[in-house]
Amino acid sequence: MNPPLTRRRRIARDVAGAATVAAAAMLIISCFVAFGGQRRADAAAAGTAQVLTPVGGNLTGGDVNTLFLLRPPSVAACAGDSATGGFRIQSYMISESISPDTLTFNSGGPAPASVGSPFRQPLFSGGNPYVDGNTAVGTGALVGIPTFDFTAWAGSYGVDSVPAGSYNVGIACWDLANQTLDKYWNAVMTFASSGTALTWSTSASSPTTTTTVAGAATTTVAGATTTTVARATTTTVAGVTTTTVAGATTTTVAGATTTTVAGATPTTVFNSGGGVGSGGGGGFPTTGSSSLPILGWGLLMLFLGRMTVLLGRPVRMIPNERN
Repeated sequence: MNPPLTRRRRIARDVAGAATVAAAAMLIISCFVAFGGQRRADAAAAGTAQVLTPVGGNLTGGDVNTLFLLRPPSVAACAGDSATGGFRIQSYMISESISPDTLTFNSGGPAPASVGSPFRQPLFSGGNPYVDGNTAVGTGALVGIPTFDFTAWAGSYGVDSVPAGSYNVGIACWDLANQTLDKYWNAVMTFASSGTALTWSTSASSPTTTTTVAGAATTTVAGATTTTVARATTTTVAGVTTTTVAGATTTTVAGATTTTVAGATPTTVFNSGGGVGSGGGGGFPTTGSSSLPILGWGLLMLFLGRMTVLLGRPVRMIPNERN
């Protein structure tokens, strides 16, 4: 018959058991940070939205009745489509103090909705908010984005609902299934009010001119003129003229003229609008999360669990047999 556990063994067992539970909790937290949080970190600015006339011309400002297009780059797309992936196209107009990267959306647009300061609303088209738009099937491309105006604020809400100042306006991809922001394309508008009048202005948004050759991967932003050849990868920003040769990877910013050749080392330059990457997706650089904490907590949990089992077993007494 096995004797009962000694007091010291019971204490050691209980401590090991409690430590096992704590290690399991830390393992769960580490997994959430590494994998659940990574989805949020992937949400990033995918480029600049152009403010254009309804026919695609340059537009630098207007009043509440001025119709305008907010056009992302022609290659803009969500990570999935609306038909199978649950992605929706959203619009937003928020105070400049609010980072678009922090946006969440519901059926009414950016949440929580508010006017004044801070301002957080969708853009309106013909008096209706543009929310939950559908992407192209299969590709997730941004399609069907309407023209916008600000008549809703002057008519239904009043000029005072939009305090004078700068605002982030843009188009975003919202992952409806996971309730996370996928990516967005942003522009900045400056509003001024005088009595019952509301006017706005923005920087020039000239249409993009791009020339590519088979096999090239090119992303351009307003006003850029780019020429690339096969297998080159080029990212340009307004006012840049860039020529690359096969195999080169080049990143430039406004006002630069750059020529690179095969084997050149990519360069990443940051401007006042944020990071400029060398890929078509753009976005903020992220470093990801290490899996070492997960491995460490998992091993510790296994060790402590094993110790709990061993300490919970009573000591077996082996009789002393004599010949």
